[in-house]
Amino acid sequence: MLPRKSSVKVSLLMTQTNDRDTEILGILLEHPFLHDGLTAEGAYNYLLGRTHDDKRQERWKRSSRTLAFWMKKMGFASKRTGDVNKYKWLSKNHEDLVVDSGESF
Repeated sequence: MLPRKSSVKVSLLMTQTNDRDTEILGILLEHPFLHDGLTAEGAYNYLLGRTHDDKRQERWKRSSRTLAFWMKKMGFASKRTGDVNKYKWLSKNHEDLVVDSGESF
């Protein structure tokens, strides 16, 4: 049985990033508490504050939950702490954007 075309498109979209994703990721990696781990809601509010003058309709702006999925796609690792997930940057995909926190998960 042949795979459906829509499933192929979804898998390609999940692995590809564009310039805007890299730009947003760069902004997020400047967060002052990145070394402690970010909650999705904290990262969402930080990004909204940094991009409030930008009128683009971007997927991550829909909700903090959507941003959490985007963060996982971009290479953040999540760990459950209490009643929230904390996200840390551990990706090897963008070596030029890696922030060395000196801590491990």
